[in-house]
Amino acid sequence: MARKLIVPGLKIDPSAPKLATIDQAMPEAGMIAFIEPGHPYAPFTGALATGSYLPNLGIDQAKAQAALAASTGDNAYRPALSFLGAAPTILERSAKGGIHVAPSRSVASGLQIGYVGNSRPNNEQAFGTWLQTVAGHSFYVAQWGRWTRLLPALGTGGYQLSQIGGSNSLGALFARGAGQSGEVAYPTGGTQRLGVSSENVVPVAQLSPFFVDAAWVPNLSPAPTNIPVSWRTQMNNAGEADKTPAWVLYDWVIEDLTVSGRSYAQAHAAWFAKYTRDVKTAGGRYFGDTVPTTPAA
Repeated sequence: MARKLIVPGLKIDPSAPKLATIDQAMPEAGMIAFIEPGHPYAPFTGALATGSYLPNLGIDQAKAQAALAASTGDNAYRPALSFLGAAPTILERSAKGGIHVAPSRSVASGLQIGYVGNSRPNNEQAFGTWLQTVAGHSFYVAQWGRWTRLLPALGTGGYQLSQIGGSNSLGALFARGAGQSGEVAYPTGGTQRLGVSSENVVPVAQLSPFFVDAAWVPNLSPAPTNIPVSWRTQMNNAGEADKTPAWVLYDWVIEDLTVSGRSYAQAHAAWFAKYTRDVKTAGGRYFGDTVPTTPAA
């Protein structure tokens, strides 16, 4: 029988690396939203229906930052599902726990996951409003998943993947327009934009993974009100059928770099490593994931 040596009074070296209690990509402070429906720490088990709340793995850090009234409640920090127009043609879980969304290509439809102003109860609007009006902070946003519908060359316009605020007030992120391979729409450059990176934002193969992120300093004049803080995929009208993506969402994260103390490069390195490990590496949480239903081309 193997024996174990126990030394009374022996203390753990405080300088030793700390094991992440939730996920090693997280900073020790500064998370606003860490949404991963298939994460084993707090998997999303609710119905894929409008009004359902998703777990926010960064809720404790978010609550510490926003310092909202105690009566606000935890749901203020959890994003909710809501339909954009009609329900998506396909809305289901992937084999490994992601959310697979395919909007219609003939009827205005889509899905939004987020902290959306007027669609939430009054006591739940405070967090989204705080995020859009806090001054002197810089923000990082990333999202990644897996394409399930390949897109042809775009005509005019484009589609929007993730939004915080509207117009130039904060940032409409990850928009793809005619002839573009993926970009951050606002800010377009200068000192406001801190960094941007993407991988496979124009899908090259069915079920191929993608990653996109950005960091920026908000322009808060004038301050927006009741404007979406959300991840979204939608088809607005029949003229945009060729711009309607379908994909599995694995992660959507928002980090306050001012609070976390990380630079864009540091945040990117941490979250991109998680994406690579979970999605692209054999044995990863979402490696080789499949969907029950294949969207129409």
